[in-house]
Amino acid sequence: MSLIDQCNEIPREETRREAVWLVSRMMRYRVDIMSGLEDEVHGLMEEMRSRGSRRRVRRIARRIALLTARIDQLAQDSRYDAIHLRGILNAGFAGLHEGRESPQDDAVRYIT
Repeated sequence: MSLIDQCNEIPREETRREAVWLVSRMMRYRVDIMSGLEDEVHGLMEEMRSRGSRRRVRRIARRIALLTARIDQLAQDSRYDAIHLRGILNAGFAGLHEGRESPQDDAVRYIT
């Protein structure tokens, strides 16, 4: 069941707004986590450039591989949520402002 289907099953409008808010906050949280992981990868790359044993370099390379795999997974999860969040928002805003230009016409910009 997709996020759009789950959101459509929510009976009250306030609860739907909370659900949309939670999904958008989760996406922001993931971006913050990815930023921290990227900083850690950068630090490990700097550490790898310094002189050291092969064992240390292999250990750092394994850690970098794990971190980049985690970043990729977080990015994939965020893309999935973004696609569904945009669908939920567009479905919820359809018909509210027909023919008028306003900041609320783009639902994604409206909540951010």
